Amino acid sequence: MSNRCVFCKENRFRLNQKAGLDVQQAVIYENERICITPDLAPLTSGHLLILSQDHFNSYADAPVCVINDLLYVIRYLSDTVFPNSEITWFEHGAVFPDTAGASVNHAHLHIIPHALNLEADIESDHMYCKKTPFSINALSDFASAQPYLWIGNRQNSFIYSVNELPRQYLRKKAASLLDCKHYDWQQTYLSEYSRKAYKETIHLYTEERPVLHGYSSYNQLSADFVP
Repeated sequence: MSNRCVFCKENRFRLNQKAGLDVQQAVIYENERICITPDLAPLTSGHLLILSQDHFNSYADAPVCVINDLLYVIRYLSDTVFPNSEITWFEHGAVFPDTAGASVNHAHLHIIPHALNLEADIESDHMYCKKTPFSINALSDFASAQPYLWIGNRQNSFIYSVNELPRQYLRKKAASLLDCKHYDWQQTYLSEYSRKAYKETIHLYTEERPVLHGYSSYNQLSADFVP
C-alpha cells in the first residue's frame, strides 16, 4: 500500500482540506470496513463514494465481509434514502493499478441518485470482453485476475471484464448522461461548482435524509445477495 493513496485513512481528507471543505462533515457513515463520503467533485447533488477502510485495489480484492457491508449500504440507500427515485452505482475495478479507467487504485464505488443507462453506453463502445451478471462469487473471481467495470441499479447489476480504459471512463459516461460538463474530478474539485455540489450533498444526507445507523445484518445476507 502506498501512503500516497488519497483514499487511505491517513490521507483520506487531505484534498478536502486543500479545497477548503469541512472535514468534520465529510463522513456520512462508517464502520470498521467501509466509509461513505461525498464525492469530492460531485457529478450531481447526492453523488457519494463508498470506500473500503483498508486498502484494496478493487472490491473484487476485498474479503466477502467487506462486500456484504457494501451491498447492505447500497440497499439501504436505495430503499430508505431514495425510496421514490432511481439509483445507479458503478466501480472501476482496478485489480491491477491504473486499469479499468481508475484514477485512484483504492476500492471505491460511486453512488448516483439518478437512473443512468450506463449499460447501453458501455456496450455501444465495444470496449469490454465479457458481460457477467453480478454475484459475490462472480466479483471475487476477478480478484488479482482481470480488471472490470461494475454497474448496477434497482433492476439489475452486471460486471464487464475490460483491460485498460481511458481514465475516469465511467465518470465521463455518467457526466454526459447527467448533462454535466465537469466530469474530471482532478481538474474540477477546487472549483466553485464542485464546492457547491459537495455542500449540497452534505446537506442532503445530514439534514434532509434519514441517518444511516449502525447495523449487524450484513451476516444475514445471502452469499450472492444482489441489491
